[in-house]
Amino acid sequence: IVGWGLGLLLASVFLQAAPPRPAGAASPLTGLPPGFVDDPVVTGLWSPRDFVFTPDGRILFAERGSASSSDLNFASIRVFKNGALLPTRAITFQVCGDGERGFLGIALDPNFVANGYLYVYYTRQGSSTACGYNTYSTGQDGPRNRISRVQMVGDVISGSERVLVDNMPSDTGVHNAGDLHFGADGYLYARVGNSNLESPLAPSTQPMSQDLTRLGGKVLRILPSASDPDGYVTTGNPFNTATGAWKCGPLANPPPPLPGSGTGPCQEIFAYGFRNPFRFAIQPGADRCAAGSMKVCPAKSSLSAPISQFRGGWAYL
Repeated sequence: IVGWGLGLLLASVFLQAAPPRPAGAASPLTGLPPGFVDDPVVTGLWSPRDFVFTPDGRILFAERGSASSSDLNFASIRVFKNGALLPTRAITFQVCGDGERGFLGIALDPNFVANGYLYVYYTRQGSSTACGYNTYSTGQDGPRNRISRVQMVGDVISGSERVLVDNMPSDTGVHNAGDLHFGADGYLYARVGNSNLESPLAPSTQPMSQDLTRLGGKVLRILPSASDPDGYVTTGNPFNTATGAWKCGPLANPPPPLPGSGTGPCQEIFAYGFRNPFRFAIQPGADRCAAGSMKVCPAKSSLSAPISQFRGGWAYL
């Protein structure tokens, strides 16, 4: 439990970065408990949002900017290897980086050593309105949050992005969530914010977090699958076989009431009723989940509950 909690604490330290600035400019921590020291490991990053350790000892960072710019609308994966931050970015994405948008989450495939797969969560730009506001709620093709799979070969990623889940709202620049973790069941769990959309969007009579026909304000659970046309399946999820259930994540399946949308619940949903569940952790070996969330921690549920009861189909607000 101690190691698990410390990992979540370390993640929180990295994630509180505000405007882009080198990580080395941060002030030393003070008031640490006995036995703890503030020992910088990596410096020179631009506002790192998340990081993962690879089995061979590298650290992969999600940071703002590109090789030539600290522009908020670029984000990169940086590699820390053999005690040094590599100068070459593994990959750079074009994103919307204002507010709480940007490159928000990264996770390793359970079989990373063999396949090199990484999963990323970021705010992609729209084709008609690149980084505008109020585009999801008005049916325009503006910025959306998405989950993609990329493949790392050596220390670089090139031309391998496979979009899995799109259509996640990013209407106001805040409440984008973005954390990704694999459970012991092999499924990828993703936290999605409600984009501060508190009022129902037609034809629903429920606010975003409670609207089962939309992905905002939810915990999603998907099983990546090379044999599925969409790249993932949702077998075993609470609404997978509900009347009218449909996949809400593929780009070809836009949210209601746009043509091509469904009318039943999203098959990707595992739990719902969240506002902005920005970070969470899964305890290794125990499949227990701790949720870090802004005004979301459910009063009727422990912060540490078995992930199989996290609870599928539960409304947390």
